[in-house]
Amino acid sequence: MVDVSLVGETETDGVVTVGSYKLVNGTRNFCKETCTIDGGGAMTVKEMEGCIQAGRDALEGWVTECGATVVALGEVGIGNTTSSAAILAVLTENQTSIETVCGFGARLVHDPDPSVLQKKVDIVKRALVLHQFMTPNGDTEPEKKLADSKALAESVLSKLGGAEIASLVGAILQASEMNICVLIDGYICITAALVAAYLSPDATRVFLFATRSAELGGYNCALE
Repeated sequence: MVDVSLVGETETDGVVTVGSYKLVNGTRNFCKETCTIDGGGAMTVKEMEGCIQAGRDALEGWVTECGATVVALGEVGIGNTTSSAAILAVLTENQTSIETVCGFGARLVHDPDPSVLQKKVDIVKRALVLHQFMTPNGDTEPEKKLADSKALAESVLSKLGGAEIASLVGAILQASEMNICVLIDGYICITAALVAAYLSPDATRVFLFATRSAELGGYNCALE
């Protein structure tokens, strides 16, 4: 387990290690903050690139150590189904139907509350408007019509993504380059896999879809 963005210091115990590019203050509020440094949002572009590299480094080190031929990736995050829904809304062109990619998340799946789900949808809409992926009246704006899919994915990831998602993207890209199969398990991982596919379409050749997420709408959109 690699800590890439927990706020403050992390006690290492042989299981948890601290990534070389850890964001010690966590990521920013993607509904309220944009980054004037390099056009990022939740993360600066440099921070995003560092998190991607942290995922690459961790995957390469582990595979080299144990000789794995297949990896199963996972994450621990709070609120990251919301970040994933925002990313998927843009990359699957569902900005005008955000409800399609939003589910109840880990906490509410056992006690569904439609009013809380609506708040989640509203949060995603606010983030997409702030970062110019859609207009306030609901018209889609694919980030100033970015023609390059790689540039779009990088923009989406830095503006909307969590550090753990970026690290998963890096791990997937590294696995692809090392010809290591990746078990894609869960909503966060399939979001990272879709970003990785935008950055390097060849990466999809190592994807093995292991389970279907409880966030079924967004999961199906990503698969398609």
